[in-house]
Amino acid sequence: MYSCHASYVTSHKPSTIEILDRDLASGMDVVAMIWSTMPTAVADRASSAQLRALVTVRKEGGTTVSELAAALNALPSSATRLCDRLVAAGLIERLPDVTNRRFHTVSLTPAGEDLLRELDQFRTRCVSEILALMPETERDDLVRGLASFARHAQEAPCLVGPAWSEDV
Repeated sequence: MYSCHASYVTSHKPSTIEILDRDLASGMDVVAMIWSTMPTAVADRASSAQLRALVTVRKEGGTTVSELAAALNALPSSATRLCDRLVAAGLIERLPDVTNRRFHTVSLTPAGEDLLRELDQFRTRCVSEILALMPETERDDLVRGLASFARHAQEAPCLVGPAWSEDV
């Protein structure tokens, strides 16, 4: 009869990288949850796709519909329809490009800026509530760790190329 002794059974001890990966994934899940949660006042006025477009337009300081489509990884016709809905909602304005009238430039309206400000304030409040629960030394460690992570991410082979943005 075969017997197994506990002394021969080895348990897997996670490596530092595995622990960091698990903890980072857990933290990123919380951040993703915060970023994907919208207050009702915002959700009632714009869909997730529309908010992505608004954030992209804000980041670019205005853009063409074609550039917006590329940034959203969408078909130009889909971006055009998305812009139509945002114009109808009063969140962006679309004007002929001054250098090439075949293109249209989209930019945020004051209402679009206000909507994103509401979303930013909600996210900031959520993060602040979490940070307030952390001891000061842990908050300092988090800031240093995230700054280091962002710096080193610029050298990571998986992020090199057109998908990489300096605005981490």
